[in-house]
Amino acid sequence: MLVLLIIFMVAAPLATVDVNVDLPASAAPTQPRPEKPLFLSVRKDLRLILDETSITRSELGARLNVATQGDTERRIFLRADKAVSYGDLM
Repeated sequence: MLVLLIIFMVAAPLATVDVNVDLPASAAPTQPRPEKPLFLSVRKDLRLILDETSITRSELGARLNVATQGDTERRIFLRADKAVSYGDLM
């Protein structure tokens, strides 16, 4: 068992992948954080919750318009349960 431990101790650092990425510098100004972020959550049973209110898919557009006060540039944070498939989320 000690031999296996030594093998794993030697092999573990070799198994990690370290990729250096040289990202370009950004000249964009930092965006101010919204005072109260707007969250749209998708539960595992595909129910939608806008902030703390449960809504249906048919009323999603109207409720988002009311919540953002018509500001189409407002950032909406999307949260989904890990059981929700990517296709259902999109």
